[in-house]
Amino acid sequence: MASQFDSFDIAPGETYQLTFNEVGAFTYYCKYHTMMEGTITVISDNSADEQARTNYINVWSAESYLVFWAKHDLSSDSSISVYAQKKGSDMDDAGTIALWGANGFTIVDGSDHTDVGDSLSGSSDWNPYYIYLDSNKLGYNSLAYDPESDNSYAFVFRARGVEGSAEIGNVQVIRTQDTGFFFAKDNPNKLTYEIFPSLAVEMDYFAKNIGTEDNEFHFTPTLVAQGKEYMGEAFTITVEVLVNGEAFNDLTSVSDNGTYTYGIEMSPDDEAVITVRFLAPDYDAEKAEPAGNRKFDVKMDPVDTGSDEELREPVSATLFIKPSQFVLGEMSYDRAGVLEGDSLSITVKAWNEGNYASDVLMVVYAIDSTGDAYNTPDGVQRMTRIASTTEPVMAPKPVLESQGIYQTWYPITAVWEEAFIPGETTQDFTSVELYAMINPEPEQQDIDNGHKKQDEYLNQKDDNDAVGQIAVVKDKSSTPSFALGIVGMSVAALVAAAGASLRREEE
Repeated sequence: MASQFDSFDIAPGETYQLTFNEVGAFTYYCKYHTMMEGTITVISDNSADEQARTNYINVWSAESYLVFWAKHDLSSDSSISVYAQKKGSDMDDAGTIALWGANGFTIVDGSDHTDVGDSLSGSSDWNPYYIYLDSNKLGYNSLAYDPESDNSYAFVFRARGVEGSAEIGNVQVIRTQDTGFFFAKDNPNKLTYEIFPSLAVEMDYFAKNIGTEDNEFHFTPTLVAQGKEYMGEAFTITVEVLVNGEAFNDLTSVSDNGTYTYGIEMSPDDEAVITVRFLAPDYDAEKAEPAGNRKFDVKMDPVDTGSDEELREPVSATLFIKPSQFVLGEMSYDRAGVLEGDSLSITVKAWNEGNYASDVLMVVYAIDSTGDAYNTPDGVQRMTRIASTTEPVMAPKPVLESQGIYQTWYPITAVWEEAFIPGETTQDFTSVELYAMINPEPEQQDIDNGHKKQDEYLNQKDDNDAVGQIAVVKDKSSTPSFALGIVGMSVAALVAAAGASLRREEE
């Protein structure tokens, strides 16, 4: 529409209609009665909503200021507000925080340090402004930067209203605290580390100088045993440090009865990756330490030496010595078949996937419908106990592998002193089913001999058994057919031995 318009003559009872498509004030008058005039003010039918956003900025501490310059010329119903937008959030998400009075923030005029309020309005030439980023007022919505979750923020300048113009420039976050460190575990999601005697684990930590002065970061890595007192040898703790990606060779250390406090000199914005290595001592069979099912809490005791303040302990990590975990594999014998009344050596492959174990009991049974009822990993079975033995010490499979030992299993042998055929049979020989269990529920004879049940990881015992078959020949067989039968028996026994049931077998 042009800035001028003419309705021409309007006859009595008629009307004139005009659509305005420009914002502004328009004066009109009657050409026949010039004193009759008026003004039509046209405003926008939709308010503008424009946003300018910075790149993501890491706000490392509460004692920081958001500083920016602004030039604006806004109508009375227009304003500019500021938001802190967490990475990955939209404007309407909970992760976007309005930096205004309701949340404990205010815009301050940098030229005279007077409070501006929740937003900028009116007109101003280039002028500095700042907002104190007090994260304590936000409760759980703290602006303190966590590098693991990458909760850095972009700052959004949002202009809303009818008419105006605005320019924003030189946006930066300025720290004001003299000293301070950010300290955290590099991977807060991993809290438990399995470890075995004579083996080691490593943990990484992250430290950053978030102050404005050179400062020294101190930490004292230690282990605190959970539960009963630890009676074994001390763990060996060593430290390696990278500062700004480079090996740091000026690490200081002070010993206090074998516990070392380390120091790292850091300039403002320096970042350090601290690798702490915990080496478990060798297993002491006499003390049975380090014992299975033990847990040790890792403590770092970080200190900001510039302010002489203890820092918050990072998320707690735990060293866990897994209890014993026994596995039985293939069953074999010292002969293909046995005469009733003779002895038979029964060997079962066994290994330990948990911590060291001493005096580990293995019992062998003959499947016997007239025998006693035993609870087994496969349910209740009727069996007769025929042999038992103990293995003095079983080392963890991971420890043996670390020592380059290929055979990580133990050949545990028990002797069946007098072989017999369970039940009745008219044949000269029969295949007897054998069943072996490691770490079974002790019977009275075992208790009398000083054996006790070993703890196993999560009480998992589904692979604590093995099965096999052996041909047992009647002791009264003396006919010529016996010679033929013994040949057939030998073949059958070999087949039975080769087909021994395996629950788990190590290659």
